[in-house]
Amino acid sequence: QAQLNVDWQVISAGLMANINLKSHPGLKMLLNEGETAAKLMSKTPEDLLVRWVNFHLRRVCDHKQIKNFYKDIQDGEAYTYLLTALAPGDTDLLPLRETDLEDRMDIL
Repeated sequence: QAQLNVDWQVISAGLMANINLKSHPGLKMLLNEGETAAKLMSKTPEDLLVRWVNFHLRRVCDHKQIKNFYKDIQDGEAYTYLLTALAPGDTDLLPLRETDLEDRMDIL
């Protein structure tokens, strides 16, 4: 769990520094039906990150979505699916076989 907290600090510092459509036009893929780009960009950086994570989770898993980035990745399940979505050839779902959460985090 401590490792996830460190990971989150690194991710948040890098991702949240300059979030806008000009720098990151791919954010348009996160638009909900009928939603404007202005409405999307009015979201907090954490809300955008949660939406981005859920977008990628839907690509590999139909039952896992997060609501709170800090709390919902602590068991490693969403994190494992996210890594699988982002790097399918380099990762797998092996960590999910581990029931001990500390050991699961070590595998990740």
